[in-house]
Order: sequence, then C-alpha cells, then structure tokens
Amino acid sequence: MSKPNRNVAVQPWATAIGSYQDGAVEVVAEGIKVHWAKLRIPDKTYEADYAWVKVRHGAVSVFFGKQDLDSPNTLRTRLEIRYPVEKFLNHFWRQSRDFHQKLREARKYPGWSANRIKESPETMKALKDHSETANFDYCARSGSEAVIDFYYVSPSGIARLAQGMGATSIRVDPVVRIQLMMPELLGLLDAAEPVVEELTKNLPEEYRDDADPVP
Repeated sequence: MSKPNRNVAVQPWATAIGSYQDGAVEVVAEGIKVHWAKLRIPDKTYEADYAWVKVRHGAVSVFFGKQDLDSPNTLRTRLEIRYPVEKFLNHFWRQSRDFHQKLREARKYPGWSANRIKESPETMKALKDHSETANFDYCARSGSEAVIDFYYVSPSGIARLAQGMGATSIRVDPVVRIQLMMPELLGLLDAAEPVVEELTKNLPEEYRDDADPVP
C-alpha cells in the first residue's frame, strides 16, 4: 500500500524546522512529515499464521500467533502489538481504507476461509508470549503475501518539540515486521471494523481529527 507523506498539526517552532533521523523525519511549518521511503525497515520479523484484534486495558491489541504443528490447538508463540485507541482509529484504520478495499477486490484471494473461521486463535494457549507498543504502521502486499511494518514515535519527543526544545529527540523507531498471508490480513481488517465502530462512539472529539503529530 502506498501512502503519501502527511503533515500532522503541531505548534510550529522555527528553530526546529529541518530534517532529522537521516531525513526520515522532517519538521516543517505545518507540522511533522515522515518520508516513508527513508524509514528503516524493522530488524525484527515475525511470521504469523493468525491475526486478530481485541480491546484490552485501555488500548487496542493486535495479536499475531504461530500455530504449534505438534499441537494444533496451541500457539507456539503469540505477539501482541498494543495501540493507543486514537492511533489505532486514526492511523491503523483510517489510513488503510483504500488498501482494505483493494484486498476485498482481489477475489482470487478471499478472506478467512471456512476452516479458518472455525479456528479460534484468541482462545488458544501460547507457549511463548511477547508484547510491543506501536502507534503507526505501513502495510503492503504482493500476490498472496502481505507484510505490516510497525513503528513507534515516543510521546517524549513530541512533548519536547511542543515545548520548544527542538526536534532532535523525535525518532521513528522500527518495532517489528509481520509477515503473513494476504487472506489473514484481510480477515484482520474485516474483523477490526466492528471494533472501530464501537470505539468511535466513545472517542473524545479532540482525538477524532488525528491532531497528534503521528504520521
């Protein structure tokens, strides 16, 4: 999925205008611009059989799991990516609308199959478990292959910029690259839709315009 550079509103500080982190982050008069082509690819990768979403402890958790071949009702590993609610709605969901529609139109690769629907990875026990935090992502697919690259921008860097302390602390940190089959990604996005609808009902108005400086 190709995403254009986006400016996100913050209070501009003339002394902070410039490029940072090898040109991947640029502070302009309108806010912060992230150049996707210059972002570092995550060093860590996770190959997932399953993907699902759940609201948990004030955040949205996107889970990925790897089936244990010796015990099909068990997950060998499970990875949780925790999203702040507003970042999940305004970025993971809002910025994937065109991409989601294109996946739906790829009829030769349908979403979750009947067999997949019968499986419930969210109820399976995991032999190993790990959790990370992210607040934006980049999705792509080629044929039946798909990836999601997760990134994180620390609130401390944003706060320093807003307080006029410069932008050198604003970093886009790669979190992890998820490798999965396209039908599983389509199933994840389809399953996220009712979650988004429910969360949107209770989202404070000030968070609905993606005013936070996250690309």
